Amino acid sequence: MSLLDSVKAETKADGATPVAETKKKSNSDYQKKQREHQYAAACKIRDFLNSKKIELPEDVKEELAFLCKEKKSGASSSAFGTPVIYRLFGNTPKKGDKVTALKVFEVSGKGFAEMRQLMKKWKEKQGITVEYDTKAQAYVIKDGNIPAFEA
Repeated sequence: MSLLDSVKAETKADGATPVAETKKKSNSDYQKKQREHQYAAACKIRDFLNSKKIELPEDVKEELAFLCKEKKSGASSSAFGTPVIYRLFGNTPKKGDKVTALKVFEVSGKGFAEMRQLMKKWKEKQGITVEYDTKAQAYVIKDGNIPAFEA
């Protein structure tokens, strides 16, 4: 008799059923649904107040506007402030803009290896081509459509 057969026989004899391991659920899905619900509820309240032509104090209007502000996604948002590409090339970067390697280090603290990683990420995710010009010792935007930064 094998080990597996003996375990099966013991569980049948005890009448106990083996407990299957359950996968732990992520709380992020729940939190995302809650944020969406809060946004929808705030917009519904705003629309109701507007339909009834109820005048709110200015501070309450600002708070309601904050709650009803739609979250942006993509290149313009960043959890840590202004994205690196905008810190380096300004709020309206365009093809042909240059920034020296020294300025890159002063502004962002990023060296050559970190910039190579960023340039690879920009190309893959946003289609922005930035290359290092060894003669000018500068990073140059070669290709890509970069939207203006909105704070």
